[in-house]
Amino acid sequence: MLGKTSVKTQLGTGFGVLIVAMIAMAGVGLVGMHSVNAHLERIVQVESAKVEQANNLNNAMRGNARRMMEMLVTTDAAAMQQIRDRIEANRKLGNEALEKLEQLVVRPEAKTLLARIKDERGAFVASLTRVLKLVDEGKRADAVALALGEAKPLLDKALAASGELLELQKRAMAEAETAARAGFARARLLMIAIALGALALAIGIAWWITRSILRQLGGEPGYVAEVVSRVAGGDLAVEIRTRAGDETSLLAAMRRMV
Repeated sequence: MLGKTSVKTQLGTGFGVLIVAMIAMAGVGLVGMHSVNAHLERIVQVESAKVEQANNLNNAMRGNARRMMEMLVTTDAAAMQQIRDRIEANRKLGNEALEKLEQLVVRPEAKTLLARIKDERGAFVASLTRVLKLVDEGKRADAVALALGEAKPLLDKALAASGELLELQKRAMAEAETAARAGFARARLLMIAIALGALALAIGIAWWITRSILRQLGGEPGYVAEVVSRVAGGDLAVEIRTRAGDETSLLAAMRRMV
């Protein structure tokens, strides 16, 4: 079968197989890089945004807890107004963080935590509003009692849920990073495997073509060229060496001629 295949066909087949292997390697590389890029985009655009907003929500609630305590001990009107402004700014920051988290979170456990946070934060904000009202009415003792007996425990619950959400989002970001590393490792491994396979194919094809050409010629090209040159020069007594059982090669045909 090999002897009947032209050198042109053999070379074309060999190069064709190598080109296909190279295309496959490039394809695997592109697919792998696309997977890694998708995971990186998830980390940068989604998971990190969730962590940022969870941090904002947590910081806003903690900030208002501090402002509430400051309000209980401050008597200066200007300072009290500054505290109120900061409380309102933190409330807006918390509202914005909640809105963005509602758009970003997709995991059922994250949605459940977010619902808890909204309820518990809402209860804390309502209690904080009552504390501030008592301060405005000059009932500081009542305000302190309400702040310590109701507002702070409600805040602790909201902060605990917020902390759980923050840890959940950090784990999700770590998972995305792990997935990106795994995707890169898989793509690298596949590319190495294809490259080694292509190398093995190249060696096999080179051996196949060389063996086919030698079978057609009957020996090394240099030796065949020497024999042909001597016969062409009229030396019909030249000794022509062929392989045992060789009846089809060029050297075998020349041996029969001389």
